[in-house]
Amino acid sequence: MKNRSELREIIMKVIYQTYILDKTKNNYDVDDLIKEQLEVENDYVRDCINGIIKNQKEINKLARQAIQNIVPDREAIDTSIDNILENASNNGAQINERRLTEKPAFGFGAEGNISLLIILLLILILIVI
Repeated sequence: MKNRSELREIIMKVIYQTYILDKTKNNYDVDDLIKEQLEVENDYVRDCINGIIKNQKEINKLARQAIQNIVPDREAIDTSIDNILENASNNGAQINERRLTEKPAFGFGAEGNISLLIILLLILILIVI
């Protein structure tokens, strides 16, 4: 059984997949995307994803209203992106080093954390653009 943090990561991955598939005009079944990420059905994940997809226009509208008066600090954004990429790069080096020298301490590995960092970086870029 996955904890809520792991389930939220899966939700982010599936939502990102739907975003890319929509942009590339590919057909998909949301339930199939969810099944690719989970071994067993999970109502929380399914309900969240379907709710986000169903209310996407309203969510986008609220997000635009929330950031309308924010003037992006390009230097802060660039620094944040650099920090995220550096962290992902450092984690990748640590993962490779750990593979060569010892068994990983955790069963789930840090690869998922790097994927999440990359997804968050892409979301940050999409929000700023």
